[in-house]
Amino acid sequence: CATAGMEPAAKQTRTPAEPYYGGAVIEPDVLAQVPALGHVLAWASARGGTFDGLRLAIDEYGGTGLFAARDFAAGATLAFVPRACALTAAAARASSLGQRIVAAATEWDLLDECTDELLLCQFISAGRNDASCEWHPLLAAMPAHSPEPCCWPEALRSELDGTPVGLAVSTAVSRMALYAARLAARLASKGIISEAAAAPASLLWARGMYHSRGYTGRIASLEAAAAAGLPATDGQADGVLLPVVDLMNHRHGQQITWLVEADGVRFVAGEAVSAGEEVCTNYGARPNEELLFSYGFVLREPAADSVSLVLAQRLAATSAGPAGGSRC
Repeated sequence: CATAGMEPAAKQTRTPAEPYYGGAVIEPDVLAQVPALGHVLAWASARGGTFDGLRLAIDEYGGTGLFAARDFAAGATLAFVPRACALTAAAARASSLGQRIVAAATEWDLLDECTDELLLCQFISAGRNDASCEWHPLLAAMPAHSPEPCCWPEALRSELDGTPVGLAVSTAVSRMALYAARLAARLASKGIISEAAAAPASLLWARGMYHSRGYTGRIASLEAAAAAGLPATDGQADGVLLPVVDLMNHRHGQQITWLVEADGVRFVAGEAVSAGEEVCTNYGARPNEELLFSYGFVLREPAADSVSLVLAQRLAATSAGPAGGSRC
């Protein structure tokens, strides 16, 4: 997802030639750019998803965004995503592939490489190119490139050296490389996953999809998951990937509510949305460091500005205490 400007797009109306799925319309240039979006809409609609009045169109960044094809009043439902379309770490673990991975890791004494996040990333990496995977329509419709900095070229990532974000990025990249070497490569050698799915670049892409497109915390908290009957995780990766609504860009101050219900997640407009206007979500009050690390963008709004200070204390290695040391 990206950020969205406040200027609404031109008003849009459906033409008979445009594909129509679950109440949503896909503009022909979007379908030509990403044919898999038609498949994921059909897949989500067949599972009970409703996207009435939404239009998939090219946004101001050249990607695909969600726009209102009609007026929505405040309090109106923008979209409903059923539980059957919610991909979580628990769903990945319960899948046949997840069970094979856990069984192999247990046999090889590598269960420490089967954290929720690593297992989910491996599942995403494998499922994107596996048409037999239940979640393939969702995964195949995701962008080919991840926006978050773990997937940036190394020369660009080096611009973050010496910053808290840079440290977090290098730690995440190193952790995924360790997983790829210890478990993924071995899974591929045994034919459990493909070599492509075990490649560090593919695993980092999967991680980027989870972090930049997943709805975390407020939707996928353990309490909300339990109340809604959604598969709950052990807290290591409490996010959820949802089709279609993951196309919503972020807009600072956007009024929108995510309601976890017994059979899925409902997105409700917190303010009126006019036909032709982009339908956006709101990631909440997050500092630019977090937005950059997880989503690959920063905001110009002053409220998003913050500076991390790392306070260090150096003590002299004597029994006399900190004399000669320094504090800052």
